[in-house]
Amino acid sequence: VQGRVGFAVTSSFSIEGGMRFTRPVYRIRATNDFEEAENVTAEETLSDYLFDGSAVWHFRDASGAGAVPFIFGGAGYFRSLHEGASYVEEGLEYHAGGGIKWWFGSGSSRFGLRADAGVSIRDRELDFDSGSKAVPTATGSLMWRF
Repeated sequence: VQGRVGFAVTSSFSIEGGMRFTRPVYRIRATNDFEEAENVTAEETLSDYLFDGSAVWHFRDASGAGAVPFIFGGAGYFRSLHEGASYVEEGLEYHAGGGIKWWFGSGSSRFGLRADAGVSIRDRELDFDSGSKAVPTATGSLMWRF
């Protein structure tokens, strides 16, 4: 589940804020134990929250109809709750990328489609490595301008 809100500062520059909630499932399968223990699969479901803000630069007047390419960059705060909230991880997230918005209709109230791709870097995450982790991102969404 994801939601975003944007505010136009100029016709080319806007600021966006968003919230994302996901429930990823992590599975680990242990097999071929040298002491001949039975194969086992451990599973855990997390609750991941991400609150972020972005600066967005549009390469064409954002009020015009049609396709509008853009780039974005920003930062956020993430929080991961393990099953039963027995363990909490939190940290910072940085992101950047680009995409295109397709607007349909004219006037101030209209709808459109958005597609973007980029990279998300988290300073801490469920991992045995204590360093940052970069992952590719891609999203598609419906937009409504009012």
